[in-house]
Amino acid sequence: MLGQELTRTLEPHQPICFNHATCDITDPVATRARILEVRPEVIIHLAAFTKVNECQRNPERAMAVNAQGSLHVAAVANEARARLVYISTDYVFDGHKREPYLESDPVSPVNVYGRSKADGERYAATVPGSLILRCGWLFGDGGRNFVAAIREQIAGGKRLQVVADQTGTPIWTRHLAHCISALVDAKITGILHAAASGCCTWHEFATAIVELTQASVPVEAISTNPAGTPRPAYSVLSDSRLCALGFGPLPHWREGLREYLL
Repeated sequence: MLGQELTRTLEPHQPICFNHATCDITDPVATRARILEVRPEVIIHLAAFTKVNECQRNPERAMAVNAQGSLHVAAVANEARARLVYISTDYVFDGHKREPYLESDPVSPVNVYGRSKADGERYAATVPGSLILRCGWLFGDGGRNFVAAIREQIAGGKRLQVVADQTGTPIWTRHLAHCISALVDAKITGILHAAASGCCTWHEFATAIVELTQASVPVEAISTNPAGTPRPAYSVLSDSRLCALGFGPLPHWREGLREYLL
């Protein structure tokens, strides 16, 4: 989702875009050859294994892609003297906090996906001038996401049961892509949270989707299955540094959802 949106947003820069078929980051030799072939000024590292439940079931693959794969990209970025932008996640936090997470808060992931992305952050940080950008719940065109899943259930007449005890911030990939483009142009470095304004539970997010699509479907609030993959109960990211740098606040998640749907 984000890769396709960024490709459009960065079109004036004539980006060179690799997908899994053309650059498998788990292969260090192939990754090095592919990147050195084009000698980029900036590498925006989006490749990731993001299916949280599958990461939990297959930790070796999660670590191979999100951790070791990031090590390979960082090594080539250092060799090519390229700036690295690493897209990370709110799931590097444990969710015990009850106010938005700051960039300075210690990471303490509760699942394999979060641990693998936290390792990726550490590797990305070895590149001088790198930008580690943590984001929340992405939705947009070009990929499987929560909004699409809810709309499919509505269309199929399925009963909606959505967890109400996990809170975060949805963000439209178009808003995020424009933010990333501006941050790259300004050569911002360090760790930064790119968060839409506002926050909600998955249940509130689903309810907003139902309302905006004018569907007549009840949305039942349920609790997270304690036997399932652990997830942070609260993973809202603070946009205070983003605002202090002059790149925020980003539009409210409801605004992004409305634009995306309508």
